[in-house]
Amino acid sequence: MDFVIIDSVLIKCYGKDRDVAIPDGVTSIGDSAFQWRTKLTSITIPDGVTDICTRAFYTCSNLSSITIPNSVTSIGDGAFSKCESLKSITILGSATSIGDNAFSGCTRLKNITLSNGVTSIGDGAFYCCSSLTCITIPDGVTSIGNSAFRYCRSLTSITIPDGVTSIGKEAFSGCSSLTSVIIPDSVTSIGHGAFYDCTSLKSIMLPNGVTSIGDDAFSSCKSLTSITIPDSVTNIGDRTFSSCYSLKSITLPNDVTSIGNYMFYGCSKLKSFTIPDSITGIGHGAFSGCKSLTSITIPDSVTSIGKNAFSGCKRLTSITIPDSVTTIGSNAFSDCSSLTSITIPDSVTSIGDSAFSDCSNLTSITIPDSVTSIGKNAFSGCSGLADKHGFVIIRNVLYGYCGNDPDVTIPNSVTSIGDKAFEQCNKVSDLTLPGTLGAELKRILDKDCKPVIHIDDISSVSSKYRPGCAVGFAEDNRDCTDENGKAYLKYIKANAAKLIGKAIEHPALFYLMLREKLITAKNIDAITEAVQQSGNAEMIAAILDYGNSSISEKDKGKVQQKKDERDANVTNFIFDTEKLEALRGKTVVVTGKLKTFVSRDELKECLTTCGATLTETLARGVDYLITNTPNSGTAKNKKAVELGITRITEAQFNEMIGRSVQK
Repeated sequence: MDFVIIDSVLIKCYGKDRDVAIPDGVTSIGDSAFQWRTKLTSITIPDGVTDICTRAFYTCSNLSSITIPNSVTSIGDGAFSKCESLKSITILGSATSIGDNAFSGCTRLKNITLSNGVTSIGDGAFYCCSSLTCITIPDGVTSIGNSAFRYCRSLTSITIPDGVTSIGKEAFSGCSSLTSVIIPDSVTSIGHGAFYDCTSLKSIMLPNGVTSIGDDAFSSCKSLTSITIPDSVTNIGDRTFSSCYSLKSITLPNDVTSIGNYMFYGCSKLKSFTIPDSITGIGHGAFSGCKSLTSITIPDSVTSIGKNAFSGCKRLTSITIPDSVTTIGSNAFSDCSSLTSITIPDSVTSIGDSAFSDCSNLTSITIPDSVTSIGKNAFSGCSGLADKHGFVIIRNVLYGYCGNDPDVTIPNSVTSIGDKAFEQCNKVSDLTLPGTLGAELKRILDKDCKPVIHIDDISSVSSKYRPGCAVGFAEDNRDCTDENGKAYLKYIKANAAKLIGKAIEHPALFYLMLREKLITAKNIDAITEAVQQSGNAEMIAAILDYGNSSISEKDKGKVQQKKDERDANVTNFIFDTEKLEALRGKTVVVTGKLKTFVSRDELKECLTTCGATLTETLARGVDYLITNTPNSGTAKNKKAVELGITRITEAQFNEMIGRSVQK
């Protein structure tokens, strides 16, 4: 092995020797001196060396053991990182610091002896030393760096000496075999995620010197059943005990002022909890998923209850909200299925979205006049609050329908309907509602729910539900001469061909169309054919009589003339025969104004000639959307993008089939 040594610093080595002895006289092993020497199995470091610098032996993957002499005072960052075959190491004498990531990734390292002179263990010093079973931290150590022992999955116990004042961020995170930890009185702070995911840790006692516990400090310690928090603690971070599934009880000291976000989230065995009088706020999701929690008293000091604070506390039967609380956050008590009653104090001014949703056993609730804002779906799924008709109505808002009757009549007093009011009611077949609520239909009804709808004003109803409204209008035998009646007749006449299926299914609409002469000469042939296919003799006779008596020969002649003109236009199209096959068997939807076709009927004839089909509904299975404004934000353009349907302009369509028109 050849060495490059300058001023007693070993800069580099050359050669493939497995066993190497560093020459006497060297005082420092320089940065990356032996980096990537993967054949190196052993090395002898002489007594005169004082420094092992950054990444000196980085990724010497076959180095199996090493003794660091008394003379070494510092071990640099990453000095032995990823020495994956290193099983044991002894640090003698006067070394005072172990650098960041010094032994990180030494996955076979089982034992290490640190010198008594070590005062600091750097960030990630033993990160991912997954075979390390035990380590004695010298009494002189005052700080344990971030992630110092993270993912040391075989480490079973650790004793932290009296000199340590802080445990760094994620210092022991992921030490899944760690069952016991002794923390001395000198420690004042426990860092973010310090013991996160220590799944075998069953109990821990924090000393009186600790004042702060960081975010996620004990999160996901799934075996932790108890923890003692001293009165000295004044600050506890977010998610500190989240997902501690075995935690049954815990007491917070009186000087803590807030329960952080998701502090006890998922603590499914936590049965009782006393909130100290010092607490002013309960954070988002603080007790969410605490399925065993049966009761809780919120002290007068609390002014706000955060989002999801108690959501999913399925055994919570009672809760007292004090006069000091002004806001109840979204989903604060959602899915508290055992909660039977609750009184909201006069101090509360707002109740958030879904605050009490799915509290299925809630039978009474008192809302004071002070509440000026109630969020969406605040009481959806609260079947216990339903009246005799199955409606959950609070302050004229319909939050839910819990009845079984498919014929539903919403009271005229209702001014708004919650998003989830009909979530469990896909079998509603007949719906009557106030005229002011027409716009609500597309938001409250399931996509597959298309009932017959009885509503005075059709103007605000979306196109999807207008056919059902037309049936309801006909069945109610409503006045056709007032403003709303005229609007209905106009809609039915303009859409007669599309409505014929509904009309055959609901004869009241069919006979309204005949009585008010809403079927024009343009549609009579298609509608007559549809009625004949139904096999209903009475309807067939009625439509044939209508065609003979209610449509003039002049109107029939105009329709035939237009048809002949379209046929002539189609025969005048010039196609590229080879390109014509490009659309055979394809399904096409068109939206917006056409430029090179006189009408949609002309386009339909062209598509038929090409062996393609024109349809009205944009859905899976459609091959093309013809649009002359493909970059506009129209609903059909957006839906085509969502469904992965190819959008083409008229010009692209014409080019696709090689179409031109003789002039």
